[in-house]
Amino acid sequence: MRKGVFLFFLLPIAMIFCEKQIITLTTDYISLSSNYVGVTEAEFHLQVYSDQVYDDLQLFRDEQLVLSTQLSITDTFLFDTTLLPSQTYTYRALLINNDRQILKSPEVTITTMDTTNHDFQWEVYTIESPYGSGVLYDVAIIDEYNIWAVGEIYADSSQPSERYNAVYWNGQQWELKRIPYVYDGQSFYHPMNFAFSFENGEVWFGGNGIVKWNGQQYSNVEVPLSAWGYVAINKVWGSSNSDVYIVGNEGHIAHYNGSSWQKRDSGTDLPIQDIWGATDPLSEENIILCPASEKYDLSEKIIIRIDPLSTDISFIEWPFQNRRIHSIWFKNKHETWICGGGIYRNKRGVWKEFTEVPLIFTNRIRGADVNDLFVVGDFGIVAHYNGINWKIFPEVNVALFESLDYKVNIMVAVGYRNGKGYIVKMQRN
Repeated sequence: MRKGVFLFFLLPIAMIFCEKQIITLTTDYISLSSNYVGVTEAEFHLQVYSDQVYDDLQLFRDEQLVLSTQLSITDTFLFDTTLLPSQTYTYRALLINNDRQILKSPEVTITTMDTTNHDFQWEVYTIESPYGSGVLYDVAIIDEYNIWAVGEIYADSSQPSERYNAVYWNGQQWELKRIPYVYDGQSFYHPMNFAFSFENGEVWFGGNGIVKWNGQQYSNVEVPLSAWGYVAINKVWGSSNSDVYIVGNEGHIAHYNGSSWQKRDSGTDLPIQDIWGATDPLSEENIILCPASEKYDLSEKIIIRIDPLSTDISFIEWPFQNRRIHSIWFKNKHETWICGGGIYRNKRGVWKEFTEVPLIFTNRIRGADVNDLFVVGDFGIVAHYNGINWKIFPEVNVALFESLDYKVNIMVAVGYRNGKGYIVKMQRN
């Protein structure tokens, strides 16, 4: 038998299984294992090691036949896409020859993920900027008592033209902060485009360079011109502070390994608007994706896939050429989420557009898991997905939101309203 990958999408089959005469019943040569379990679907890995002759595969879920097909390969993946949330199911696979059972797999029991609730309480904060137009561009949550938002705020009466470029939540209130870029020994307080927090609590800020905060002090992260040039940095993502990627305009990508920077070829000169990465829990494969597009027109759009083990890059086809892409998020290789001119999900190469949320430009998508994620964007849109459906929060739809972060049941969205910085902090009840 030849090896390969054979994908089955399972639909209910109105058949009742009747036990037939069993000539050989063994678990020695057939393996069925759970590869991924979501809210309404599961993936299984089927491996067959046998010299016996068989011509059919049957898959049962709780004694119900859900797949009956010819099997021509010995290593394949099976998908059941008709499940319910928070349910336990038991599966077994049978190999059949002339209507007789040849091999039977061990039983595999799974429990699907539950939906999450939409029950959030929220607070809104206005960051006054009386001496210039204020805006917050990004936010990073360390924990519920440590949250950073960055941008530009003009609120210093003694120095009206000197901006604050961050605000900090200390658990009780937002404090205005100045984060210094240091050039030739002199501090500058340029606007900050991004903020990203690592698991160890370290935060990286920047735009016209990078500044890190270790909980005690700020320090510059030097990025050599050979790796980056003079292009502003749009976003940062890293698995740790010694494995960091930065992206920016003109297709710029660079990687930091803890001691040095290396420029990465993106294959495009489009602005890269966002970057996200994750490690698949089973394969331990590292996945890093970046959407590249112009924000304000419908020119070329691509999704870049970075190979962390080499300098290779590849592209994921974007099928909606009349829709813009701006932000990306995922938890594993099975589901990729994109927002911008709409909200989209890719499952194993199949794209779905979610039309429950109005077609308003969405600037950021972030989540805790595939059953718990947020999008925010223009006209104050804030929406939460619980694994099955979306809920829009019209009560907070009063600003333009540039970005969000979401951790431990706390979501913080930032932007501006009427020339002032604006923050929505939502916490699950």
